[in-house]
Amino acid sequence: MNKYLILLFLIIAIKTELLAQGKISGNVINKNQAIEFASVTIASKKDSTKVLLYEATDSLGKFSFKNLSLGEYVVKISLVGFQPITRKIVLSQEKTEYTFINQTLANDESDLIKVVVTAQKRMIEKTDEGFIVNTANNISQIGGTATDLLKATPTVTVDNDGVITLRGKSPLILINGRNSGLSNTDQIAATSVESIEIINNASSKYDANAESGIINIRLKKNKQSGTNGAIALGTGFGSKARANTSIILNNKKGKFNWGLGYDNRFAGRTRAVESNRTNYNLFDIYSVNQNRNDKRIEGLQNLKFNADYAANEFNSFSLEAIGVIESQDNNEDLISKIISVLL
Repeated sequence: MNKYLILLFLIIAIKTELLAQGKISGNVINKNQAIEFASVTIASKKDSTKVLLYEATDSLGKFSFKNLSLGEYVVKISLVGFQPITRKIVLSQEKTEYTFINQTLANDESDLIKVVVTAQKRMIEKTDEGFIVNTANNISQIGGTATDLLKATPTVTVDNDGVITLRGKSPLILINGRNSGLSNTDQIAATSVESIEIINNASSKYDANAESGIINIRLKKNKQSGTNGAIALGTGFGSKARANTSIILNNKKGKFNWGLGYDNRFAGRTRAVESNRTNYNLFDIYSVNQNRNDKRIEGLQNLKFNADYAANEFNSFSLEAIGVIESQDNNEDLISKIISVLL
């Protein structure tokens, strides 16, 4: 009889462990003001590069994840223009809930030396179909690409392989509201991006591929009357240096408007790989040791041309062409050491 009771208690304990659920919630602020649209992602500690759940903070800066399995998680809170925060959380039988109380996001001023602002758009603007992230004045991404901007965009996730998802689904990516051959957002310099529009509720004017959402990347286009232009230089430093240049020339007269733009990005990268392999079935090659060192400079150049004609107040015609040149200067060394054992 005692054996059956013990077995019953074990079954109940195991079932209770399996059914136990945790919760992670909180609120995000900056200078005692709630931060809306901050991205909150949850990943397993075993594989922190794979996002399991994500959510954007509401108008009060609040977020909540319920029905979580007990275990170890990595929580990341980020928003363009702010320094991201990463926390390791453990949910257990003793503590099934964790709350971020007034979690503060600090302004990202790492690249800011001196800026005088006379007038500026809001960083994030709500629309009927979603929201718009205005990136033109965001200097924290100098030297980066559109992919770097998307990583800091609410509800957007970019994994280590560059795969972009919007609320867990593959979105339709547009350039200036149209399909483009630029399928890789690393081909677009961040300094060329005016804004990123997130459309969660696509209207009937978009095709069926838009059901999973739309990411519309709008490139800079000067619409001031007369002839004008702009030039921007940027650089960044990590394990290797990176630099980019952006030039825009535009002319608008009457109903005609044309523009020419050029941007580039050059970035260095290093990689070291060590591989050791042991063979037990091949008597002539017992072990192989390899050391690989990779030094690479990646180059990206874009040339854009646009022409617009405003026929009247309600109708206009536009032509846009984008050319891309990619290059790589790769120096790679591979040293192999083979050890043979004859039996």
